[in-house]
Amino acid sequence: MSVQLLDKTRKINKLLHNNHSQRVEFNDICAVLSGILESNILVISKKGKVLGTGFCDGVDRIDELIFDKVGGFVDQ
Repeated sequence: MSVQLLDKTRKINKLLHNNHSQRVEFNDICAVLSGILESNILVISKKGKVLGTGFCDGVDRIDELIFDKVGGFVDQ
């Protein structure tokens, strides 16, 4: 169990530190987290704008709230 937690922590750390640009993209964060947590991940701004998405196979998507593209708003 502790080895699995360490591996998951290393994946997140690698994403944050091996970044060639100054910023980490929200979609990249969501992709890594969806694999680690085995769930769908959404990053939503305070105003309701979808900033990033990450979907896991085998988990139902909530398509009624999200549109296909990043930059749209939730519940439009």
